Amino acid sequence: MKHRDVANVTPLRGELLLLVARTKSYSGPLYVPEVAREREQTGRVVRVGEGGNSELDGKIVVFANYRGRPLFADETDKERKRNYYLLVKEEDIEAIVEVDE
Repeated sequence: MKHRDVANVTPLRGELLLLVARTKSYSGPLYVPEVAREREQTGRVVRVGEGGNSELDGKIVVFANYRGRPLFADETDKERKRNYYLLVKEEDIEAIVEVDE
């Protein structure tokens, strides 16, 4: 599934579709391989599943570590390095991040 195909994804039963930005691969002058990096724990809610809290739509949220299922397969390496989509259960959301816009 490519990023642009995510528009066809509708979460079900209180699931949320998040857009998660990847962190940098460098810590100072050192490269940190993906397997050694901590997984991101914040993302923007792109879509709320049926029966979910619609107030979360568009919010930046913090979710439990190592939760959710990533959605990507055929993207180019460049796209995969920038961000990815994640299906997360609403119960795994720990906080909403308030940002000044």
